This record gives sequence, C-alpha cells and structure tokens, in this order.
Amino acid sequence: MRLTVSYRLRGLPAGTLQTGFDIALPSCDGVGGRYILAHGSIPCGFGGPLERDAVATITLDDRTLGGGIRLTMSPPAALRAQPHHTISQSEEGFERIMQAAAISLAWPVQAGGGEFTVTLEIYRD
Repeated sequence: MRLTVSYRLRGLPAGTLQTGFDIALPSCDGVGGRYILAHGSIPCGFGGPLERDAVATITLDDRTLGGGIRLTMSPPAALRAQPHHTISQSEEGFERIMQAAAISLAWPVQAGGGEFTVTLEIYRD
C-alpha cells in the first residue's frame, strides 16, 4: 500500500515547509524496531533520536511486524525522528511508555514557492 502527498507552494516568501508523522509500530523502543537509511546503514532503533540532513529515503523496519514503512522524499528533506512517550499510572506507579516514532521533515522553500513530495509505503517481508 502506498500514499503520496504532494505540496505545491506558490507566491510565498522564502521560508521552510515542515510536516510530520507519528508512526506507531509494534516494536516501539524494543530491539526489533530500527531505522534504515538508503545506503543500508542502521543509525539507531525507534527509541533513539535521529537527525539527518538531505534524506531521500528512510525505512522504519519492524521485525515484530515482519515489515515496516518506507518514507521517500523528493527533494531530499532534513529529517528529525524521536520517540513519543506518554506517562501512565499503574499498580506499580508511573510508567513511561513509547507510543510512536515522531518523524519531522523540513525543506527550505525559495521565494516564490516550490514542489515537494512524500511517499509512505507499507511493506511486508
């Protein structure tokens, strides 16, 4: 399954276009969840922060799910990923629980506008 979102900006001053996703996957901050960059490197798991400039493709790979989500950006975007935690109270006290991977994408916009595309693809191994 694939979802593509295209942004066409016209008549704007120079600035930044920023968008984001909160993606919940079964592994969360467990050992089975990891980010994979386009060249195959694994910088960290979903529980760690990740910042990169000019990312064209990133995969959120989840071994518990047996697949994951691939994000493709055109042009490449600045990417910031971090865990989204909530605090809940249980019989044993307060617990910090990872709910999702929070992904933020940003592109510089030239005066006048520009075109930007994000494709989200769900895959199974």
